Amino acid sequence: MDLFVGGRVRPGNYPLSPRSAILKNEGGTFTDITAAVCPDCMALGMVTTAIWTDFDKDGLIDLLVVGEWMPITFLKHTKSPLGESVFENVTTSYGFENSQGWWNSILPTSGPKGNPTYLLGNFGKNIRWKASEQSPVIMVAKDFDGNQSIDPVMFQYLGDGMYPVAGRDALVGQVPSWKNRFLKYAEFAQIKKEAFFTKSDLENSIELKVHNFSSSLLFKTENGFELKELPNETQISPVFGMAVSQGLRSQQMLTVGNFYGNETITGRYDTGKGEVLSLNHNDLSIGTIHNSGFNVDGEGRALASLTMGDGSQVYIVSQHQGAVKVFKEQLSKEEVELLVLEKDEFKVEYYQEGNLIRVEEFPYGQGYLSQSSRKIPISKRIEKVVISDFAGNKRTVLFERK
Repeated sequence: MDLFVGGRVRPGNYPLSPRSAILKNEGGTFTDITAAVCPDCMALGMVTTAIWTDFDKDGLIDLLVVGEWMPITFLKHTKSPLGESVFENVTTSYGFENSQGWWNSILPTSGPKGNPTYLLGNFGKNIRWKASEQSPVIMVAKDFDGNQSIDPVMFQYLGDGMYPVAGRDALVGQVPSWKNRFLKYAEFAQIKKEAFFTKSDLENSIELKVHNFSSSLLFKTENGFELKELPNETQISPVFGMAVSQGLRSQQMLTVGNFYGNETITGRYDTGKGEVLSLNHNDLSIGTIHNSGFNVDGEGRALASLTMGDGSQVYIVSQHQGAVKVFKEQLSKEEVELLVLEKDEFKVEYYQEGNLIRVEEFPYGQGYLSQSSRKIPISKRIEKVVISDFAGNKRTVLFERK
């Protein structure tokens, strides 16, 4: 299986990012094949997470990538006339070219009729800045004062135009030569983005945008993909770690977040307590589950689920500068069998009374900096499962039911 390596940020040069790469694994030796199979990966942006997934249900493993100041990026796996694998960026054809966010994580979950469905963690809406497709948050970055350090300047929409987010003192401290350009606070307060920079300032600069801060559900429809905001309870803080409950009742999803590393004027994003969501596949509606006992009020980061020998689920949460927390889901009274996936297997189709009732993917790397168990509890009601590997091979497991 090829390996995708996402470039995040160049040290000391935010928001510049190193290139991402696809590496071919040949018996433990990795070869960079990016230029041949995915030239678009050379400049994807500030990647935070990515998963191998069949998002278009054609049997070929695609690549779904998100990041900071990045759109939800769809890299479709196709075959060249010679039968070689190539990845094409189809983000624009899916209509997601303006989906830029501060995305943190991706988690595949089970959609209706087996359609690909993903939970996406973003920075949330309870923040200083508001963004939409019509009024994005914008960053212009360049080494404006020639001191070998990148100077990022953010702008947000306020009433009649785009104004700098930072105050005069902060920007002059960043680029001292601007002190003579912005002599008075009253004048600075009226300077819009269009008049902020000189023509030479903008030469070789980069401009990045955010249109969406909402953590969301991404799901496939007959016409492509749609994005749906998660409930307000999940928007009050950034969402990082995520996990899907493998319980045998209604499907549930867990999220954790918070972020304390802002400058003083912004303050902490610390209102998140961890959320448990219930997904109704009939209409993709999402509800929250209160009084669940799941409580992570620190800086939640990675979240992984483990399947125990009796079929119960244990959830392990790491916190930045905090203790690791462990939660155990109460056992269903229903008997289960445990299915262990092989190394290259990633997708499971569940059948009951001859009908396909659910499809789930188990890629390597789920949520934010985490990997959940690949041991799956199977309900006694399930008659068979069909398991696919990354190469498209399938195996069927039958269960004897009384």
